[in-house]
Amino acid sequence: METCVLYGIAPSRVETPANAPELAALLHQATAAGTALVPWGAGTQQSSGRIPMRYDLALRTTELRQFEKVGEGENCTLTVGAGLPLAEVQATLAKDGLWLPWDPAAAPQATIGGLLACNASGPYRFGFGTPRDWQPCLRVALGDGQLLEAHYQGEIPSPTNAAFHLGAFGALGVIVEATLKPQPRPACQRTLFLSFSDPYVTLESLKQLRLPPLEPVSLVSLDLGAAQAIPSLSEFLTGQTAAFLAIARFAGQKAQVLRQIYEATRRGIEVGARCVDLDERDNSTVWEEIANFKQITAAKESNAEISLLLQGSAPLPQMFYLAKTLSETAQEQNWRAAHLIYVGNREIYARWWLPAATSLSQLETTLAVLRATLTSPESYIFVDDAPIELRSQLDLWGSLPSNFEALRSFKAVCDPGAILNSGRYFI
Repeated sequence: METCVLYGIAPSRVETPANAPELAALLHQATAAGTALVPWGAGTQQSSGRIPMRYDLALRTTELRQFEKVGEGENCTLTVGAGLPLAEVQATLAKDGLWLPWDPAAAPQATIGGLLACNASGPYRFGFGTPRDWQPCLRVALGDGQLLEAHYQGEIPSPTNAAFHLGAFGALGVIVEATLKPQPRPACQRTLFLSFSDPYVTLESLKQLRLPPLEPVSLVSLDLGAAQAIPSLSEFLTGQTAAFLAIARFAGQKAQVLRQIYEATRRGIEVGARCVDLDERDNSTVWEEIANFKQITAAKESNAEISLLLQGSAPLPQMFYLAKTLSETAQEQNWRAAHLIYVGNREIYARWWLPAATSLSQLETTLAVLRATLTSPESYIFVDDAPIELRSQLDLWGSLPSNFEALRSFKAVCDPGAILNSGRYFI
């Protein structure tokens, strides 16, 4: 039961059904009894959202481990249980030269069901998209225990539309199985570091790294605070005063990858970057640590500090203005900070370390001012990680989406007893 403690709250009981019908039956019983529950895979994404209003039952999916491959090579399809760890799926696929190009945080532990429920992605998202972009077919158990097959149906709000279950964090139903189409694994991967002292040069270089013939599969930018928090970058930073880093990863046939590394290096040197090329043996640790930025930076908190992780997004032309605003806000408050930008994904993560004496009103004002700078309806800033005592008081989400009422009505259809992740997310 210890592994299912959420924000210091332990459930009254933990259930680990052996198959999908057992899980569906537990949901049916929970709805009839008004038992509030939280679905659990490996728990790698459970630190987001509000503190649950009620938490009676932890529903583990870890026994749903079926694995079936139909067909051969790149024409095969894969049906896997929600509780199967991504690492096990990758190891099995690797024997046939295949893979799922997903690299979420805590990838070795993350389960397929949890990954899909959170639409979790990492640095590979730039080149390969999120699990949602792969349009998997799902088998889903709704809150009342109905077991349904869910396929893509555009934007139609239906319990059988897989699009609405991916990224719903288990608030609409519990994913019990997924059918996926793996891809051939790239023959070669290499990573290029570029360091800069001028943010405007960094911006220009990032634009250059996205122009043909370059096709990076991962592209991130880090300020010095973020770079210093990533252990595997310490050797690269030794003896230099770079304020910003860009890191690009290329994948494909070896000759193609080497041509891209050469061209990216040439473009970087033209704008004054220091460039270092990592071969495939050395680059995996760097990207794993970048994917785990949230967890790594959380561990950097001192006894005299509290830390927040903000996640922001804006259309690409405004992305670097948002990054600049977040950085300047931390500097004005004299807060330690680390900022990581997923270029092209339009996402930025800002870890701020605040003095423990920072007042709630100061934080609320700071967040309100930041959110007021957002001019596009596609933009947002939400609090992804915060101490328990602040999580229940801060406005985590900011303004609600324009279709909030429609989403809330849809939640009532999928979860008529309101038992799934009660009060944790905005629906």
